[in-house]
Amino acid sequence: MKTSASAASEGVRSARRSAACLCAGRARRSAACLCAVQFLAVLLCASPAPAAFDISWPDARLAGMLVRGADLFPPPDAGSSVTVSAGELYGVREAAGWGVHAAAKFRGVAVGVELATLGGELYQERSLGLEVGLDPDPDLRLVARARVLGLGARGVDDRWAAAVDASVTRRLIGRVFLGAGCENLTRSRIGGSPVAARARFGAALLLPSVTLRWTLSFEESFAASAALGFEAALTDWLRVRAGARDAPGKLGFGIGVGRPGVRPWPLIDLAWQWHPELGVSSFVSLTMQL
Repeated sequence: MKTSASAASEGVRSARRSAACLCAGRARRSAACLCAVQFLAVLLCASPAPAAFDISWPDARLAGMLVRGADLFPPPDAGSSVTVSAGELYGVREAAGWGVHAAAKFRGVAVGVELATLGGELYQERSLGLEVGLDPDPDLRLVARARVLGLGARGVDDRWAAAVDASVTRRLIGRVFLGAGCENLTRSRIGGSPVAARARFGAALLLPSVTLRWTLSFEESFAASAALGFEAALTDWLRVRAGARDAPGKLGFGIGVGRPGVRPWPLIDLAWQWHPELGVSSFVSLTMQL
């Protein structure tokens, strides 16, 4: 028998899904008004379930492998870069977004800055993040990230919050890595509802031409979610990716064009995710290797 928290959580997610599906229909004024009311009621009113920022906007490379949240296993040879990403979730105009991520290394310290936004005229989620990565030894990486989050809707004042994330990655043997991460360690709330908080664990095999990764995510009031993804290099210039996830069930596919690690060549990535009820999401990214 479901607990009241689980029922409320499912209600929040169901209401968000209903609002998204409604917005995807015909662009009628009455539908737009009802959609706005649903968004406001679900996202700006107090709720025991995470109703804001439960979608982590990925770049197309990660989206093709169904990676959720920040990457626990960045490529070992990753250098300075700037990535611009855009996409649309389930063909819903109000769930379109874009992001910019810049990364660089200074005397062994990796620094990244990320700006992302999701939404349209009725509702928007915005985030600005700063992350710092340290390598105490060649087999260990520690990452801390601070985010400023903004949530707004038509006719309502913007709400703001701050959240802190952390992750650790350890080389187990050879090219096998283990990782763990926590999002929203501060248990921040926005608009009366908690910002999504997750714990993630994973393992990855990172070979020069093949990447295989498995992750397990836990979120309060929701079922655990497992994902398996891979990336394979068909040629020096072409890579293919695929992934599968349960809870919710999704399939992912992607392609990448370019030569990773060869500067100053750009990288172009495309990805698609399929949900059996909500349909297809699409992503595109352009990365400049510096």
